Amino acid sequence: MEARPDADAVWEAVRTGYLEPLVAWIEAGRLPEAHAGYRQLVADLSAVGVSR
Repeated sequence: MEARPDADAVWEAVRTGYLEPLVAWIEAGRLPEAHAGYRQLVADLSAVGVSR
């Protein structure tokens, strides 16, 4: 089983605009759901056509 990326890695991908790993994590259902901004992040990405 692959490890989930930590919240810092997720937000670094967002901050730098390097979204390929972020999209892959979402598609694999591996984002750290406990992170406070997770639901908002998913909602924001869903609004622009990126789905989990």
